[in-house]
Amino acid sequence: MTATLTPPESEITSDQLLDTLAAADALVDQGGRPELRQRLGAARTALTERRTRITIVGPRSGGKTSLAAALRQTAGPEPVGPAIEDGLPEHPEGLASTDIVLFVTDAARPYGAAELDAITGLRARGVPVVAVLTKIDLETNWTDVQAANRTALATIEHGSTIPLLAVSTLHPQTVNSG
Repeated sequence: MTATLTPPESEITSDQLLDTLAAADALVDQGGRPELRQRLGAARTALTERRTRITIVGPRSGGKTSLAAALRQTAGPEPVGPAIEDGLPEHPEGLASTDIVLFVTDAARPYGAAELDAITGLRARGVPVVAVLTKIDLETNWTDVQAANRTALATIEHGSTIPLLAVSTLHPQTVNSG
C-alpha cells in the first residue's frame, strides 16, 4: 500500500497536525509497520507534552535573573530559557527554538536607541516579543517610563503590537499592562 501525504498550502495548527498523525497511524496499522507506530507516537507526545520555551533578554542589571526565578517558581524549571545579557543573544540562531522572547528592562529609564534596535532585531527574526518593565516597586515614576516606552515602541515597525508589562518580582501579584 502506498499513501502520499501532501504538505499543506499554509501553516497548520497543532490540532491539524495531530489529526494528520492520527491518519498516519491508521495507514501504519494497515501496513503492519510497528516501528513507524513508535515514531508517530513519539511525535504525538512531543506535540502534546511540549512546554513553552521562553528566552529572556535585555540590558545588564535589568531584572532578567529575578524574573526568570519568579517564572521558575510558578511554572517549574522547564519553560524558561537562559537569561541572556546585553540585548540580543550572541548566537541568534538559538532563538529558532524559542517560543517567545521577554525583553526585560528596569523602570529606571525609558528605552534608548540600543533597546529599540534590540527589539527591532528580535522582531526581524520573527520571534514573538513581550516587553517587560521590571523593578516597578523601586521606581516612583515607573508609569512615566512605561508611557515613554509605549511611545518609543510605536516608532518601530509593528512596535505598537508588542505587549508591554510592568512587573514587580518582589510582589509577583503586581502586573500592569497599562
